[in-house]
Amino acid sequence: PTVGTPFSMVVKPTVIISERISSGGSSLVVFTCLVDGWVCAMKELQLDRNVLEYQVKQFEHEISVLESIPSHPNVCRYLFHDFTNTSIRLFMTKYTCTLQNVITERKNAN
Repeated sequence: PTVGTPFSMVVKPTVIISERISSGGSSLVVFTCLVDGWVCAMKELQLDRNVLEYQVKQFEHEISVLESIPSHPNVCRYLFHDFTNTSIRLFMTKYTCTLQNVITERKNAN
């Protein structure tokens, strides 16, 4: 008997990238996207000739950490990730504000 789900039965989700949220010097870009109709955030590292090995390792470590921590209301939730020949993508919950928004709001309230 086979344990688990056979690879041929795993359905890859439909991802529609809708809006670029941010980008930085680390070659990572964050987008709002729809995954099978659900709104989430996608962080992507393009594996082009400009990406450095340490950037790949850092992003893989970030994925590993986010994947391993328990769910918490103040931390974005890991949904899934995928690796292709051209990119590494991390999918997580998307919130309507940033931590900076919350801090600023609390400072202004006092």
